[in-house]
Amino acid sequence: MPDNNVTGQKTKSQNIFLVSDALDFALTDPETKKRTFEGVAYSGEQVRDHFLYDAVIFDLAGVKFSHKKMPILLDHNSEKIVGFATNISKDTGKIIVEGVLLDSSDSARKVASLADEGYPWQMSVNITPEEFQILRSDEKAVVNGKEFRGPMDIFRKSTIREVSFCAVGADRGTSATVFSVGNIYQPKEVAMETNNQAAPAPVSAPGSGPGTLDRDLAIQTLSDEKNTFAAKCGALEAEKATLTANAAETQGQMKSLKFELETLKDSLRKAQAEVETLRKEKTEFTKQNRELTLAEDYKKLGLAFDAKNEALATVIAADETVFQAFRKTLSSVSRIPQAPPDGAFTNVSPMPEAQAPLDFSLAPPALSLADKAKQRRDAQEGK
Repeated sequence: MPDNNVTGQKTKSQNIFLVSDALDFALTDPETKKRTFEGVAYSGEQVRDHFLYDAVIFDLAGVKFSHKKMPILLDHNSEKIVGFATNISKDTGKIIVEGVLLDSSDSARKVASLADEGYPWQMSVNITPEEFQILRSDEKAVVNGKEFRGPMDIFRKSTIREVSFCAVGADRGTSATVFSVGNIYQPKEVAMETNNQAAPAPVSAPGSGPGTLDRDLAIQTLSDEKNTFAAKCGALEAEKATLTANAAETQGQMKSLKFELETLKDSLRKAQAEVETLRKEKTEFTKQNRELTLAEDYKKLGLAFDAKNEALATVIAADETVFQAFRKTLSSVSRIPQAPPDGAFTNVSPMPEAQAPLDFSLAPPALSLADKAKQRRDAQEGK
């Protein structure tokens, strides 16, 4: 399938397609004692010359049925109930409907009576498209096991809501009359030739005619559209109210979060200012403490401490390891000798006079280790 095919959601709510083959009626079901019928509601082929679609086809793989016991009506009129389907299938490439006629329904008795007289009733499906594909010119697609060429619309997903008996229809799979719920114009019938024979003209049932059928269909169409529109309006109003409430709640939450964010920003700025103040106080305290420590160390060395000295300021501002290393270096410096205080030697006794005076002459230079070793050898040898 080409990649440029278009798929989407159908904007039209419902479509009625009369595309069936002739119906078969059984006289009576032995078990239920009711009259039965069987017919082809859709042949699986494409429908052409619709006033909205040049060609359209329903993908049976995407067809669903809204009811297990499908309602069977007359001309898609909800007030003309005919019966219900006992079995509906699409396994054979067609939509086959089997069902019973209701004894208490005037419409069912009318269908049965005309069928007994040989009237060729047709079947029509009320189908709601949910997903469709637009097949453009020269594009191909496989639908219902066959290949088709565009231009053509394909109902890829759809739902059948009800099936109806119709007085007008198409010749066995060779023509079709198509109705749209969204249109009130007179339906048109497209006849296709089969074996060079034109399709027979549609026959109106006794007591009815094109005008009556068109009027009933138009009334039912407008009623369905009104109900559908009202339901959609109600749903949209409810959704609008919900969205409005959600929007107001969201705006309130945004304002609250915005206020909390500004509060947190103010707290962060205050905390940063406090941290900076504490950092400065700690730095100043550490500097003053180190100045006192260095002043004491310098005093022990007999030096004057000047904190304004550039080198000392650098040491003071350095980290603890550098500061301690500097203090260790100071402790290894020799202390400056100081003069003895006055009166320190007043109690020293004088030397005795008989003792030889001290010789303050220069002593001979100390012998070297080699000289001392030579003297020891000479003494040993008796020299």
